[in-house]
Amino acid sequence: MMIFNVIAGGTGNQMFEYAMIRSMAYDLDIDFSMCLVFYKVPNFILKKFFWDQQKHDRYSMNHFNIKENFISTFEFSKLLISGKIGHGTSIICEWEDFENFSLKNDISADDDILIRGGFMNENYFKHNHELIRNDFEVRIPPSERNKQLIDEISSSNSVALCIRRGDRLNPYSKLGHGICTLDYFKRAIDIINEKVENPVFYVFSNDAKWVRENIRIDSHVVYVDHNGVDEDYEDLRLMTHCKHLIISNSTFHWWGAWLNLNNDKVVIAPEPWEGTYNYDTGLDDWVKCKCDRSELYNQSSTPVFENENIVFNPMDKIRLTNSIGLLKGVFLENDMVMKLTINSEKEGDLRITAKNVQPSVPIKFFRGESVRYIVFDKSVPLSSVMFKNISDGHVDINVGAKLIDKLFY
Repeated sequence: MMIFNVIAGGTGNQMFEYAMIRSMAYDLDIDFSMCLVFYKVPNFILKKFFWDQQKHDRYSMNHFNIKENFISTFEFSKLLISGKIGHGTSIICEWEDFENFSLKNDISADDDILIRGGFMNENYFKHNHELIRNDFEVRIPPSERNKQLIDEISSSNSVALCIRRGDRLNPYSKLGHGICTLDYFKRAIDIINEKVENPVFYVFSNDAKWVRENIRIDSHVVYVDHNGVDEDYEDLRLMTHCKHLIISNSTFHWWGAWLNLNNDKVVIAPEPWEGTYNYDTGLDDWVKCKCDRSELYNQSSTPVFENENIVFNPMDKIRLTNSIGLLKGVFLENDMVMKLTINSEKEGDLRITAKNVQPSVPIKFFRGESVRYIVFDKSVPLSSVMFKNISDGHVDINVGAKLIDKLFY
C-alpha cells in the first residue's frame, strides 16, 4: 500500500500538505510519499491550465527536518496511465471524502491512494502537534545576521508585522484570496499597542516600500528585508522567535504564528481569512481583527452599476453582462469592488470565473442573507465575468459595484 499526495504552491501551502499526510500516515502506521510534478511542469503550461507560477512556488521544505519520501514524476505518470488514480478508493479528496477532519472512506491495505487538497486547517494534524513541530524545525543554522536578529527579538517585546502584497496584487489573488486592507493593519497595530508594553515591530513583507509609505508606527520598527526568496525559512524562524504576531491571510505567516515559541503570544489574524469566506484557518485563541472590505465599497464614490438582481437555479451559469448589457466589453480603468448580497434557503457555494483569473473562485454563503465584497483587478473585462450556482437550491443575488480609490488599500 502507498499513500501519497502532490505538493504544490509556496512554502506555507507545502507545509499544510505535508503536515496532513504526515499526520495521517502516522495515525495509520503506514509510510507516505510526496510527488513534486507541479514543479517539473513548464510555467507556460501551468499558466494556461492552472495558475501562473510565482517565484516562491518551488519545492522549499528541504530546509526542514521532515521525512523526504518522494514518488517520482515517472512513477506518478505510470499510476495515471494505469488508471489507478481516479477510480474506486484510489483517490481521496478533501472537499468530497473528509468529514470532521477524519477519513470517511475505509482504506484497504491493497490500495494505492492519492490524497488531494490544501488541508489549510490545524484540525488535520493538531493531535500530532509535537511531531509536526519537530518536523518543521529548520535544520540549517542561521546566518550571522539572522542569529543577531534572533538575539534582539528574544530580548524585547517583539512583534512580527507580516504584510503580504506583491503576488497578492495579481488578478486571481485579488478575486480569490483578497488582499488585507490598510485599515486592518492599522486596527491590528492599535490592538497590539493596547496589549503589549513597549512593542518593537519587526516587519516581514514582500512590499517593504508600500509599508514604509503607508503604515505609520509610533514605536521602534525594524524592516527584515535581507533574506531572499530562497531563504524564506530564515524569515519563518525569525517569526517563531517574536513574542507576538500580526499576520496577513498568508499560509506562510500562519505557520510563523503556529510554530511560534511564546506560550503567551498575541496573534492577530484577519477576519474573514479570505474575501470569499472559503477558509477559516485561524485558531480559537487568536485575535480575529475585522478585515472589512465593505469599506472599499462604502468609501468609493464612483458606481459601476447598482442593484442588479440575478436569480438562478442549481448548475445555472449567468454571465454578468447578460443582466448589465451596457457594460459589455468594458475594461475597468481602476480596480473594482463588487458587493454581492446572496439570499439562499441553504448553505452553499457559487463559482465565479473571469478572463485573467485562473482557476475559478468559490464564494461561500450561508443560509439566509450573506454579503460578500470581492475585489476585481483592473485588467479583468466585465464581459468575461460569469457566476455558476453549484449549490443545491436556487440562489437570489443582488449585485452592485464601484471603482476603488487606490488610497483605501
